[in-house]
Amino acid sequence: MRSPLAFFRSRGLRFRITLAFVASGFLLAVILSVATFFTVRSFLENQRVKASTRQTIFGVLFAREFLQQARGNTEDVVSLLQTRSGLDAMITQGDQYLATSLSLTPRVVPADLKLLVARERLGYQQTQIGNARELAFGAPLPPPNTALYFFYSLADIDNTMSVLLRALIVAGFAVVLISATLAQRVGGRILRPLHEVSAAAQRVAEGLLETRVHAVSHELRTRLSALQTASDLLETHRNDFPASSREAVELIADDVANLRRLVEELMEVSEVDAGKAIIRWEEVDLRALAKAVVRKLHRQTPIDGPAVVTMSDKARLERIVSNLVHNAFEHGRGADVRVTIGEQNG
Repeated sequence: MRSPLAFFRSRGLRFRITLAFVASGFLLAVILSVATFFTVRSFLENQRVKASTRQTIFGVLFAREFLQQARGNTEDVVSLLQTRSGLDAMITQGDQYLATSLSLTPRVVPADLKLLVARERLGYQQTQIGNARELAFGAPLPPPNTALYFFYSLADIDNTMSVLLRALIVAGFAVVLISATLAQRVGGRILRPLHEVSAAAQRVAEGLLETRVHAVSHELRTRLSALQTASDLLETHRNDFPASSREAVELIADDVANLRRLVEELMEVSEVDAGKAIIRWEEVDLRALAKAVVRKLHRQTPIDGPAVVTMSDKARLERIVSNLVHNAFEHGRGADVRVTIGEQNG
């Protein structure tokens, strides 16, 4: 079974560019959506806590003042609080309790909030009543062992966050679609010269172009120069791209270099077919040549053997060695690659 990286490299360059753009857009959409969701929820809950705190303080002051009257009792306090909208209330006195709602019992009050009220302090805490979130406030009342609790529903905030979540999901999909569309257009513009050069090379291989070296050289080199310029520009601004897109830039540069080698080989074939191949004989230091080839390929491999000097066409010999080293790294399946210089028969 192939690894994801091997599958990624086996796909076309346009597919890889599109995938890099889509992945960047998706990651950006997720980060912004998560940040927006939690920021909005925190803001809404903080505003609810502030408003509920003010309302609780007024309610506690009212209940204390009412209970301090000679005729005041907890039943009357609960009855009066029942007329207020937007909250439910409960008064506990020992094991007894009175509440404005049948769903309220002492068991729904968080244990930490009960301890805080027992210490004669006002506090609040979120709790769950059924399937709904509630904001529970508690405060002590003048009669011994008596506490007043207010419950504020957070259902409206939950509904708002649910709508916001759906909107963020839709926006995220829109960002991914826009990224894919943009990647298709950008990828098409970047790869158009590459397709033109590839098509020209294909026509040369099939014998559909004239075999004259000058005509072939002009057509291929013109398109390759435009492609090389675009590749160099991308490489210059490589650090300006997101991390997930830098690999696509490196792949473009590698493919341009491979295409340049292919064009040079096709040029030699055309020269040979036209009978115009020129062999430029000169002394070549094979060890120095091998070091230069390895350095151009950005590889790290040991070079063994003595410094052997021979007569050859340096440019052609360099391309042969470059192809051998390149194929060794590409098809060696991870084995150690070594370049050995030797001399036989004189």
